This record gives sequence, C-alpha cells and structure tokens, in this order.
Amino acid sequence: MPENNSDGSQGTNGSSTDYHDFAVPPSDADRGSADEFAITNSAFEFDLFEQLNNVRDIAELEKRVWALVRGWGFSDFTFSVSEHVGDRESHLITMPSDIRKMYVLGGFHEYDMVTGYIKTATASIYDALVRDYVASAPFENDIIRQNREMFRMLKSYGYYCSYVAPAKAGTGKGNVSLSLQIQNKSPLDLQRQVNTHQRHIQHLLQVLNFVVSNKFVDYFFPTAEYKKVDIGPRPMQLLTTIATEDLTLAEAANKLCISIHTANQHIAAARKAFDAHTTNGAIAHAVRAGQIKI
Repeated sequence: MPENNSDGSQGTNGSSTDYHDFAVPPSDADRGSADEFAITNSAFEFDLFEQLNNVRDIAELEKRVWALVRGWGFSDFTFSVSEHVGDRESHLITMPSDIRKMYVLGGFHEYDMVTGYIKTATASIYDALVRDYVASAPFENDIIRQNREMFRMLKSYGYYCSYVAPAKAGTGKGNVSLSLQIQNKSPLDLQRQVNTHQRHIQHLLQVLNFVVSNKFVDYFFPTAEYKKVDIGPRPMQLLTTIATEDLTLAEAANKLCISIHTANQHIAAARKAFDAHTTNGAIAHAVRAGQIKI
C-alpha cells in the first residue's frame, strides 16, 4: 500500500496499489451532499442547466462544455463513465486525436491507474500524484511500465497534469468523471485555475451527470438494464410528480399535501427500490422501465 513521502509523492512497499490514497483533500467547494442534484437560485447555475439540458445531440453538448471550460482558463476536458461495453468507451473528449489513438493502440486503457481510481472513488484527484508514484516505484510490473509510458506520451504533447473529479453516476450504475487540463502549463498553474473555479467545476459535473443520465442514457450507459420494479404507490407518486412536473422535493411535497419528513422517507424508499444513489437516477430508471411517462 502506498505511503506518503515527505514531498507528498507516493511510495510503496509492494506491488499492490490502493487507488484511494491518491485522493486530494476536499476544498470547501467540494463539501456538502452529493445525493441530490439541486439547482439553486444562482443565475450561473440556472444558465448552466439551461445551456446543457437544451442541447440536441452529443456533438453540441461537447461543444458547449468545451466553450465553458475554456472560458475558465482550461484548454481541454474529458467527461467519461466507468461502465461501458467492451472496448466502447462513451465519453466527451477534446484532447488531440493523436493522443486518443496512441492511448488505444498502446493498450493503456487496460492499465491506466487513474481510470482504476475513478471507477470506485468520488474524491477529486490530481494525476500528478499518480505520475510521481509510478516514477518513483521501487519495483517493476506491467502496470507501472504502462502508466509510466502513458504519462511520457501525455507529457510529450504538453499535458503535465490533469484534475479529475469523479461522482456517482445519476443512473446509480458506476461512476462518471470530469477531467480538466491546461496544455503546456505546469501542475501548479492547473491547481490555481481549479481553485479559482472549484464551484463552477462541481456544478458542471452535476449538470453533466444529470443530462447524460436522462437525455443521453443510451449513448453513455449502453449496458444499463432497466427492469420494472415493485415500489409502493406513495413513493412512486412522489417520484412521478417530481419528474413530470419538474419540481423540487419540497415543492412536490407541498403539492401532494405531505410533510417534508414524509417526502424524504418516500424518496429514500424510491431510490432503494430502483437501486439508485440519487433521485435523478431513480427517475431515469423508472422512465426507462416505463413506470414514468415524460
């Protein structure tokens, strides 16, 4: 298991890796509940949701997100899901096509330690930690060699560090992640931009998660199975009201003349029934199963 060196890089006493040791401490902007997708009253969040939820296709979604992150000082981004079919990886990515080809042809996807991390973790990470780890590892195996070669390749194109923010997928199946880069800039430059736009990044991840889990679920989650589930009439009524009338939990509770305490119990029961981590995940499952008509 990796040990922290005095300079913050990662060392190891063996060949196994605990990916969670690479997580960076959360900033204040990272803290708070990730269970619910919530659009607050800020103009920024409303505008962000409107921009991305109204896109017509995947290409337009990628174009709009790219324009946003470039406006925040980043050169590139990747949005991906951890669950995919075989070699098909559904994602949005703006890094040069040569890098994507070399990633596939080099077989890096089979050994990528950052990918391994984001499949299960939800804490943000700077991949410079992983780069330091593989550079100083006192042993050799295929994972170390392939990651070392992959990071050399990225460095040759001017990508010295990525900031990766994972989250539970809105469908309740696997994780999603948003990665940001600044080409030809140092890891410290990247960290400064991330710190400046931390809340924007978190909101973007939430909105993207919502949009792809509802509007583009077939593209991003082709392996997801949606079966009709047994659920009580009250939780189903509340979930349907939220979905079909675009209401918050409190608004739906008021409309149905129930207390917020009762509404929370119903929505927890709905998420459990649909095996979803979030209300939006439960709604997406219910829509795909034909139990909610939108």
